[in-house]
Amino acid sequence: MGLNKRAAIRAIKVAAIVGPVLTLINQWEGITGAAPLVIWKIVLTFIVPFLVSYFSAIMTHRES
Repeated sequence: MGLNKRAAIRAIKVAAIVGPVLTLINQWEGITGAAPLVIWKIVLTFIVPFLVSYFSAIMTHRES
């Protein structure tokens, strides 16, 4: 398995853990019904940790 695939799998795992936690923090009012949910913010909440983890792994590999 190549680095890109390993890094992507790890990044998916990170996003699967961090994404829901950040969604609860950032969208609590929407989840409880006090405000509307903002779907694009929820999507970004999962994409950002994925990208950070993925590119961090790639850059670390390039530096070593």
